[in-house]
Amino acid sequence: MVVNSGFCDEDVAYEVIKKLVSEGGTCETFLVRMDGKQFFMKRIRPEFVNSRQYNLLFEKEYEIGKSISSPYFPKYVSLGRDKDGTFLLMEYILGVNVEEKLNTDPSFFRNEENMLKFLEQLLSGLETMHNEGIAYLDFNPKNIMLTQVGNNVKIVDLGFCMSAPYAHTAGRTVGFAAPEVMNKQAEQIDECSDIYALGLLLQYIEQQSGAKFSRHLRKIMHHCMNTDKSKRYSSVSEVLAVLRKPRQDKKSMIAWLCVLVVAVVAGIGFQKVNNHEVQTFEVNGYRYKVLSREEQTCELLGGEEKNDKNEMNVYILPAVEFKGMKYKVVSIKDSAYFNNKAIRSVYLSEGIKTIGYKAFYGCDSVVTINIPNSVQNFRGAFRAMKVLERVKLPIVEEISSQSFVDDISIEDLDIPEGVKRINLDAFVSCTSLKRVRLPQSLRVIERGVFYNCKSLEEITIPAGVTEIGDYAFYKCNKLRNIYCYAQTPPRVTYIYDSFDLTVHVPEEALAAYEKDFGWSKYNIVPMKAK
Repeated sequence: MVVNSGFCDEDVAYEVIKKLVSEGGTCETFLVRMDGKQFFMKRIRPEFVNSRQYNLLFEKEYEIGKSISSPYFPKYVSLGRDKDGTFLLMEYILGVNVEEKLNTDPSFFRNEENMLKFLEQLLSGLETMHNEGIAYLDFNPKNIMLTQVGNNVKIVDLGFCMSAPYAHTAGRTVGFAAPEVMNKQAEQIDECSDIYALGLLLQYIEQQSGAKFSRHLRKIMHHCMNTDKSKRYSSVSEVLAVLRKPRQDKKSMIAWLCVLVVAVVAGIGFQKVNNHEVQTFEVNGYRYKVLSREEQTCELLGGEEKNDKNEMNVYILPAVEFKGMKYKVVSIKDSAYFNNKAIRSVYLSEGIKTIGYKAFYGCDSVVTINIPNSVQNFRGAFRAMKVLERVKLPIVEEISSQSFVDDISIEDLDIPEGVKRINLDAFVSCTSLKRVRLPQSLRVIERGVFYNCKSLEEITIPAGVTEIGDYAFYKCNKLRNIYCYAQTPPRVTYIYDSFDLTVHVPEEALAAYEKDFGWSKYNIVPMKAK
C-alpha cells in the first residue's frame, strides 16, 4: 500500500512491509519502506484518530525528537496525516529493548564492562535532553533499546516527555517514576525525577539479570533512588562524573606504575610532577578554579561581597591574581548563585564568554542585568529571577535557549542588531512582557520562544525572518496582531493556539500568505501604508 501524506514538510510516499507487535494501547506500529530505506512508523489507532489529546502527543514527540541531536536517540523523519490519521516516521532500530535482552541474554548485564558502557551511553543521551530543557519521564525496560550491532543504546518513545511548551502533556510509567511524578506534583518535576527513575531501572536490571553490581555501581544506584530530591544527584553530569572517576583513577594508577617501572629499570631518578592537580583559590571572598595555566584563564565558582545590611553584591572582575599570575575570568560555573535571595546587584565584566546553566536562577532581588558582548553562551542562566525588570542583551548571533524563563517582571525587551537566531524557549513565561523589538538581522525564532507571555499584545516580525518555530506565541492571551514584513511567508506550522489573530503582511505578499498552510488559518490582512 502506498499513501501520500498531506501534513508534512513534503509529501511522504511509503510502503508498509509488515505490522509490528505492539502493546501500546493507543498506537499501532509498522515497518515501512520509503525511497528504498526501512523506517519505523507509529500511528494513532483508528478509535483515537480524532482525539486532540493523542494528536498533540504525536506533535510533541515529533518536535522534541527533531530537536535532539544525539546518537542515542532515533532520528525523526516526518510527522504526517493521511486518510487513516496521524503517523510518525522515524529511524528503524534493528535491535531489542532491555526487557527482551534480559529474557534472551541475561548474562549481558552481568558483565560489568557491558553495564558501564550501557549506563554511560544512557546518561549521555539523558544529558542531551536535559540540556535542551526536556525531562524524559518514561524510563522503563521497553523504552531503552540496544542495537543488534554494537549493543549501543537508543532511547525511544518521547510521548511522555515534559518541556516548557508541553508541560501539561507530561506522563509517567507506574513502577518507574519518581515520587513527585507519581504524586502529580508538577512543580517538583525536573532532571532529578529522571535520575530517580534511572535508579529504578538499574535496580530492575540487577534483579532480573541476577547480576551482582560492584559496590561503586550500587552506590550510584541507591544515590539516584533517594526519595528526598535534595539528596539525589543534582544533574546527570554529576552522575557521569562519579561513574567515570574510578576508571580514570585506575587508568592513571596503571600509567603511573608503568612510568615508575620504566624509571627503575632505566636506573634514572624519579621526580613527582603534579601537573594534573585542579587548583582552586579565593580572592576577596570569591572562589575560582584555574582552567588553563598556559592561557591564564579561570572560572568563577561563587562568592560575593557583603555589606553592613548583610546584603550581597556580585562584582566580577575581568582578571584576578593567584601565585604571581594574572588569570582572566572567562566563565561562571553552573548554579554558581543558584537561588541566592540575598544578592542585590550583579556586575559582569567584559571578557566572560560563558555563564553557566542556572548560574543566577532564582536570584529574586536582582532588578537589572547587563550581559557583556563577550558572552556567547548563557543558556538558562537567568531563569526565575522574579523582580528582574531590565536586561541588556549582548550583540551575539544567537540568544541562548531558556535564557529568561519565568522572569515575570520584564516588561520591555530589546533584541540588539546582529542577533540572527533566538533559540528554544528563550523567554517562556515572562508574563509581564508587553513590548518586544526584534532586529532586522533576525532570521529564525525557534520553538516556544515567547510561550505564555500573557501580556504581549502585538509583535513585529522583521523582513529577514525565514522560520518561526511551533508554539512561539502559544498562551500569549492578549496577542491580537502580528506585523510580518517578510515578502516570502516564514516557515510555520502552529505558532498560536487560537484563530483569533490578525497577521498584517505586505500587500504584494497577501496571496502567498493566504495560500500558505501555516499562515492561512489566521486572519491575513494587507498592511496599511504609513
